[in-house]
Amino acid sequence: MKNLFYLILLLSLFIPASLLAQMEDPALLMVKQSVRDFFDYNGKAYSNAYASEGVLVNPMGEVMQSPEAIHASHVPLFTQYWKGISSEPTFLSSSVRYLEDNLAIVQLKVETVQTKAGQEVDRFTQVASGVVRRSDSGWKLELFQVTTVQSMPEE
Repeated sequence: MKNLFYLILLLSLFIPASLLAQMEDPALLMVKQSVRDFFDYNGKAYSNAYASEGVLVNPMGEVMQSPEAIHASHVPLFTQYWKGISSEPTFLSSSVRYLEDNLAIVQLKVETVQTKAGQEVDRFTQVASGVVRRSDSGWKLELFQVTTVQSMPEE
C-alpha cells in the first residue's frame, strides 16, 4: 500500500497541468462551463445547463424555474444592460461534495472583470452554489444560487 502511495505521488509530479485539468470532476466542470456560458452572454447554452424543473436564484433574490424561464429572464440582461461589455470570470476556489453517486453540491467563488472598449467598468466576486444531478443526458443543475460577496467597510 505504501508503494502505491509513492507511485501515485511520483506520477502526480510529472502529469502536465493540462492533463490534470481534464481530470477535474465532471459535475464541477459542468457548473464551471455554465458560468462561462453566462459570462459569454450565451443564454441558450446557460439555460441548457438546468434540469427541466431547475431553479435559479439570482443575486437580487429573483427565483426562476425551468430552462425556458431562465433563458427569457436573461435576454434583456445580455442584449441591453450588458450590451458592448465583455466579461472575464476567474475561478478563485471550488468544492464538490457528493451526496450520492449521481447527486452533488458544487460551490464556486468567481471573480469577474467587466470591460467596455478596453476599460474596466466593473469588478465583482460571487459565490455560486448548486445542486447538480447526473442523468442519461449528463449533469444538470437542479438548484443554483448566485450571491454577490460584499466586503465590510474598513474602520
